[in-house]
Amino acid sequence: MSFGTATIDRVQPLLRILTMENDGFYSVMRFFILLHELSKGEDYRELSSTATPEINTAEKQLQQLRMHVNRYVSEDIRLDDAAAILNMSRSTFARFLKLHTGMNFTDYLLDVRINMAVQELKAGEHIPDVVARCGFNSVSYFYRVFKKPKALRLPNTATTPENTRPSSDPVDPEVQHN
Repeated sequence: MSFGTATIDRVQPLLRILTMENDGFYSVMRFFILLHELSKGEDYRELSSTATPEINTAEKQLQQLRMHVNRYVSEDIRLDDAAAILNMSRSTFARFLKLHTGMNFTDYLLDVRINMAVQELKAGEHIPDVVARCGFNSVSYFYRVFKKPKALRLPNTATTPENTRPSSDPVDPEVQHN
């Protein structure tokens, strides 16, 4: 902390007296008086903050959930398993997720999978490969979910998987969808 001249002028005599005091008890008492006078000063500024930014508990838990979902995205991820990862009951986890993401667990999982699929499709990956890696049961289910007009998807995403792929990469002719 840095103090202004008014505060410095007010505590300087106390500092001189403190340095001349020989009795330990009175030194401590004068030191407390000095601190009290400094605390009354309004002309100060903080020179450096040593506070480290802390991630709150909810952010840590959401990060833990994201890591779990990303690690097992191609597998069947159940609500009970996700709740257990965060040491929550099913109902507590459902309320927590809704509060912090605005989504229920099914929509959250679909959002993660669709967004991952969009990124892979933009990278030119083949649709059947993307479907398998992103945890969709079938290509037809993937198309159905992908085409749904949901607020869950990334902004400016295409309405079909084919439209998401780079234009120079043709659609896989083997893929048939409903």
